[in-house]
Amino acid sequence: MNKIICPICYKENFVLDFKCANCGSIIRENYRTINLGETLKDLLFNPEFAIKKILFSEHKNYLFFLLALLGLKITVLFFYLNSIYDQDINVPILSLSFYVFSYYIISIVLLGLIFQLIIKLITRHNIHYKNSLSIIVYSFSYFSIIGFVLFILEMMLFGVYFFSRNPNIFQINSFKAIAVVGLEVILFFYSSYLFINFLVFILQKKFIALISFIVFFISFYIGSELLKKIIGIN
Repeated sequence: MNKIICPICYKENFVLDFKCANCGSIIRENYRTINLGETLKDLLFNPEFAIKKILFSEHKNYLFFLLALLGLKITVLFFYLNSIYDQDINVPILSLSFYVFSYYIISIVLLGLIFQLIIKLITRHNIHYKNSLSIIVYSFSYFSIIGFVLFILEMMLFGVYFFSRNPNIFQINSFKAIAVVGLEVILFFYSSYLFINFLVFILQKKFIALISFIVFFISFYIGSELLKKIIGIN
């Protein structure tokens, strides 16, 4: 596991500990707040430093803002992948959007709790819930923020047909469709890379970090399939 050696008594400490468990000496940097602009830049150009700064931060600024954006982005993605306008659903679209958004917000919050328990089980050290939730929302921050801007662009390019398969966006304009979908895929894979690196920083086990990400992805997929059954999407 990732350890910090106390410079005073040389005892090994968990990487997220602020003070030595043996002598009480301060053993790592302490960041009081997070600057979102600087953090986004560091996540792109210096991800290891950004990850450390996020996890070491005393106040997880923008955590709930990014959580809401991620929930909104996943809601849009859910509607796109399931061709919501081609479905025979007797629910107003605004009510359905709020329902799906709330479902995914609750899912992310619960997955943060599950990751907190998993990390505690693996490392045998306590981890604050905000750290486990930060792993999810900050690693997917680009996916959420740029994804929100992309959604506005996608609606300008394709309108409600973005959520339809008859016709689909590739039939409307294949070049523009490939461009926006390709960018979405790049954002998702880069966010997945950050997610795994968050776990590697804490666990120092790439294989376990990869398995944890796969468990996270499968859990989200199962949750989405369950949601489809609940609201009656084929």
